[in-house]
Amino acid sequence: MGANGELAALEARLRRVEDEAAIRRLILTYGPAADAGLALGDTMRERSKAVAR
Repeated sequence: MGANGELAALEARLRRVEDEAAIRRLILTYGPAADAGLALGDTMRERSKAVAR
């Protein structure tokens, strides 16, 4: 694998880690938002935009 291939693989791994972190944050904020009676549709939709690139 050349330098370009290694860079592409590294970018893909980083993207996956960032996506997993965004999903984890979304899951962790759902319960407290529901308990607080927040408008979950808007809250979850906004946060999910970071995950659905």
